[in-house]
Amino acid sequence: MDQESPTSPLSPLAAYPLPPPSRAAEFYGFAALTGTSILFILYHLWALLPDEVIKYIGIDWYPSR
Repeated sequence: MDQESPTSPLSPLAAYPLPPPSRAAEFYGFAALTGTSILFILYHLWALLPDEVIKYIGIDWYPSR
């Protein structure tokens, strides 16, 4: 089997090493999922709980339904 070395006359340059991929998208995705889930739960609590319960919790102002 005829294998060429990384810097043979046919391929004089060695392969350029690529940097490891960034994991930033995973962190942003987790933050977006967590934030959206919290807002989703708060929206449903606001929509379903009676006014007395919301005021008992200590929330004085909230948007009208």
